[in-house]
Amino acid sequence: MFTPKVAPIAVSADHVKQAETRCARQRDFIRELRASGQPTATAEAILDNMQSCLARVREAVACQGGQKPA
Repeated sequence: MFTPKVAPIAVSADHVKQAETRCARQRDFIRELRASGQPTATAEAILDNMQSCLARVREAVACQGGQKPA
């Protein structure tokens, strides 16, 4: 059976900050949609995915630093 090779990806605290900033912008966008009476389901689903990615990036950074993930 063929097992694909996966290259490790280096992440840093800067990646965490960038992801946090993107999540904050998405939350602001959702607030704007709500204020204008627009539907938010898609934007909220995107935010959920973004937050999942943020959690994985935080975990990866913690593991690289020798810490156990929170």
